[in-house]
Amino acid sequence: MATLDVKLEITSRGFGTPSRIRVTDRINTTNPSQNLSRVSATTTGADTIILPSASVERFVYIKHLGLNSAGAKNVTDKLKVEYSDNNHIAELRAGEFLFLPYDTGGSALIQLEASANTIQAEYAFFTRS
Repeated sequence: MATLDVKLEITSRGFGTPSRIRVTDRINTTNPSQNLSRVSATTTGADTIILPSASVERFVYIKHLGLNSAGAKNVTDKLKVEYSDNNHIAELRAGEFLFLPYDTGGSALIQLEASANTIQAEYAFFTRS
């Protein structure tokens, strides 16, 4: 068994009263997991399945790196995060990321799809114990 320490801090300014959200959590995890990895997402989501099974609760991290498959800047194309049945989860712009607790009961996997061209993304997933 391993642990995953998660920290999120959001600070806003310029909206009248400044606000701060600070959350921490320690999550017990087990195998299988996927350490930080990189993929190049194409315009065909089924080409880039990053979560090969959804039969257990997982925590998924995904980040749009703002690069194309050759490593050149790609800040205009968006990274679509979808279930394997093409239903939409999120859309990330260059530099944006998400951390998602994920459990579908075993049917839909997670895939990445570029809105155009190719997009490099990094991802990891961890299985809740």
